[in-house]
Amino acid sequence: MGNCTYAVNRDDGPNTMAMSQPLVLDEADDATLALSVQPTPPQDHALQVPTGASNATLTTTTTTTTPQTISWHKNVERRSGFWGNAYWYDYNLERRMPQVKPMVEELVAALPPCDGKTVVDVCAGSGRVASALLQAYPTALVTLVDSSEERLALARNRIQPLHAMTQYMVARVSPANPSCLGPSVPVDTIVGCLALHVLVEKPQHYAQAGSNMPDTATLPVADQYERLFALMLRSLKPGGHFIFADHVGQLGLFHQLQLMAKVGFVDVDCAWRQDEFFVAGGQSPMPLAM
Repeated sequence: MGNCTYAVNRDDGPNTMAMSQPLVLDEADDATLALSVQPTPPQDHALQVPTGASNATLTTTTTTTTPQTISWHKNVERRSGFWGNAYWYDYNLERRMPQVKPMVEELVAALPPCDGKTVVDVCAGSGRVASALLQAYPTALVTLVDSSEERLALARNRIQPLHAMTQYMVARVSPANPSCLGPSVPVDTIVGCLALHVLVEKPQHYAQAGSNMPDTATLPVADQYERLFALMLRSLKPGGHFIFADHVGQLGLFHQLQLMAKVGFVDVDCAWRQDEFFVAGGQSPMPLAM
């Protein structure tokens, strides 16, 4: 028997494509493998009753597995990880998606000056973007909006010691909820990192209480994005900015920029892109001079 090559799948995270690596086995290994993978005869699981024991009383034991049992193996599956857990998410986000760190830096760098300005961080999570923004503009008046109380608690721990004026609001971001971005709307700037695709995609790990679940999931993807962009525009002051960071997957970047222009944003552009990750944005138009 000659050498055989087998494919080994490797998966490093929810946004990593499966990769095949060759594993070469020599003839001895082939022989061992052939012996180890012989098909197992079907098992007859019918209860066997001993001869002469037809009148015997039989006792059977049924073992059940709790559906909530958590296995570490979920960390190595395709689209792996415990993304619905706030602490796991906060610890693993940049490990699983290394582009997130430079993406956040580029988002803050793309902003107009925010000192003394009102800012809303959409689907703020554990506060990475808000923290970076406040480091650059300590006098910015930032409101973090997220439907997860646990993640906002992590954000508060990250931000509060240095920025006591920062506000935290538990709310589900939805075009159907005009007040979902807080009482300070309209604001000067809205930011969002890894937010819009979650509101549109409805990933399984967000299918739980206290998550940013959309109520427009029955609409076509493009329509959902259009409604979200319209919500952002309505929530800005004239001349305000919506700058967001995300990855493609539900809708291409070019199509997203087209939809921003369609709902009324001006100066729509992309500031940065690496692989599937990007930073883009637009401005609310100023009123025409009389």
